[in-house]
Amino acid sequence: MTTSQDKKLLTIPEFGERYGRSRAKVYLMLRDGELTAVKCGRSTFIHMEEAERWLQSLPKYQSKAGRPKVEKSDTSTGEPAPFVTGQAEED
Repeated sequence: MTTSQDKKLLTIPEFGERYGRSRAKVYLMLRDGELTAVKCGRSTFIHMEEAERWLQSLPKYQSKAGRPKVEKSDTSTGEPAPFVTGQAEED
């Protein structure tokens, strides 16, 4: 019997469950080239090595200390403050 640790291939639902992605999102990732898969008949599989490569390619978490400060809303007008992305706005 093969345990989940011994598996070399993941189905689309298994990949989604393991990495927190919906079936539709996994197919979008395949379409966009973020992830590669193999076919066996009508079934689609993702190699464990490919799943781990994808996981390692994700951006690292950045703590709040490294992010720009977002201003609070102006309570006198009730208008929300502009969203700050950390990138300069284009004119």
